[in-house]
Amino acid sequence: MKKLIVGAVVFCFFHAALPSFGDFNIFTSRRVVIGDITSSSGKEYEYIADSVRSSLYITFLQIPFLTFTDEERSLLRQLALEPRYEEEFLDAGETIPYRVTPVVEKGTYTDEHWPLYLSGSYTVLPDDRVQLSLSAYNTLIDKTVASYSESISLESLLQDPQSYQVPFLRSFLKYRTYRVSIEADPQDSFIFIDGEAVGIGKVEELLLPAGRYRLSITRDGYEQYSDLFTLSEEDTRITAVLDKKKSVGELSLSTVPQSADVLVDERYVGRTPLLIQIPSERSILTVKKEGYSEETLRASDLLSIEKGGSFELRLLPIYEAEQLLEQADRLKRQARLLSYAGIGMVGVSILLGAQKTLSEQRADLYRESNQERYEQARSSANLLSALTSISAAATTGFFIFSFSKMVKYFTLYNRAPAVTFLSEGTERLESRK
Repeated sequence: MKKLIVGAVVFCFFHAALPSFGDFNIFTSRRVVIGDITSSSGKEYEYIADSVRSSLYITFLQIPFLTFTDEERSLLRQLALEPRYEEEFLDAGETIPYRVTPVVEKGTYTDEHWPLYLSGSYTVLPDDRVQLSLSAYNTLIDKTVASYSESISLESLLQDPQSYQVPFLRSFLKYRTYRVSIEADPQDSFIFIDGEAVGIGKVEELLLPAGRYRLSITRDGYEQYSDLFTLSEEDTRITAVLDKKKSVGELSLSTVPQSADVLVDERYVGRTPLLIQIPSERSILTVKKEGYSEETLRASDLLSIEKGGSFELRLLPIYEAEQLLEQADRLKRQARLLSYAGIGMVGVSILLGAQKTLSEQRADLYRESNQERYEQARSSANLLSALTSISAAATTGFFIFSFSKMVKYFTLYNRAPAVTFLSEGTERLESRK
């Protein structure tokens, strides 16, 4: 049962890469339908049918290619002459290959796209044995191309589906296949062959044609395992042990309140309090908790204080964070109004300065000819000079206040996370998000 669960997870990796039937081409792909598995036993054994269908489905997803026989290729040449298949034949390069990609689905019998239809039946025997029969019907040539019947234990059928799948599949695959088994440590590593996901932790008796393959095994926190292997003999077994990635440091992080989710470079690593391995000084720590504002920290800022140190992060409730943002926006609006007022006062200062200059010129003009007008002009110039000074001071004040409001705005908007380095002498970390 574990193999079926693992296989279902593997299916998620490359299901998106499978061609859809909307753009299916009968000259380059082969439709495979996993059909009904019927039972002559009671309903309490229906799970056996589900197990057989699912395991056949997952196994077929791992088959790299199927082949067309000469008989099938001859029939496809005739279909290529029909108008409804003309476009598909052109898309296939006007050739009919020997190797085609299998496109697998679960379903009932249909002759659409000339599928290879797999079906079967079973009967539960005494002593927990099952009489299993499987067949493969080729709708293109209208004949059964493979059949299998065997009495196997119920335990083997459920836990070791390869025990019946390998002989059944080999009976209609038209090329030589070999069994390869791969085991990885850690057991939750992802296994890829030639870039295609084939399993998690362990793959048993995978059927592949002879040839050279690229094996890749990955897991978070470990160096990728890569190797080439040549498959030329039966029952090839490969064991791979992944090496842990070397971290640049570790730190202990707790939060107020605790049980916050922590992500390192967008990868979930656990909940606080926890010890975190830092893969790179450029790593970014993200701390999330429902009802609280999300916090982001640079690993380099923390490691620069103390590698292997302990830190406490005080999370801010969302309503407080929203209040801070509202306050920041209010400061921004005030700064904008003050700057507009300052710009306006610049214009006033320029006008006052111009009037002062005119009054001084008028006073110089009447200095010798008209003492009364000279005194009036001089008095006006002195008043305008004082007003210009006041206007300039007001302008400076408006800009200073506007600048101070903007500083407060950026301080609140780019609020530094409240991180405390826990040591004998507690200090605050002044790092920005």
